[in-house]
Amino acid sequence: MDKNCLIQRKVLRSAVTKTISELDNCIAANDFPAASLAFTKLEEKTKRLFENDELVITYLSSHPDPDTDPDTIVENELEQNETYRDNFISAKVRFQEFFENL
Repeated sequence: MDKNCLIQRKVLRSAVTKTISELDNCIAANDFPAASLAFTKLEEKTKRLFENDELVITYLSSHPDPDTDPDTIVENELEQNETYRDNFISAKVRFQEFFENL
């Protein structure tokens, strides 16, 4: 693993955030086919984002920023992961409620 993994992770986080917005826009427009596609994309991107959690945390722990405490780096990564999981779960609930109300 190298820094490219961390860069890819930032790109995936951005993609997940963008896809959640896309899903919310589709739900607001009452566009089920587009919402369904957006939710499928969100599931795929979220899965890819979390496939390498352990590797990223291991990498961050072994390649710390000299100006940052290693425990802080890992703690921040875990907090970000928790936030993305919460955001995914919220988006999933919104999609399910939208589907049930069709």
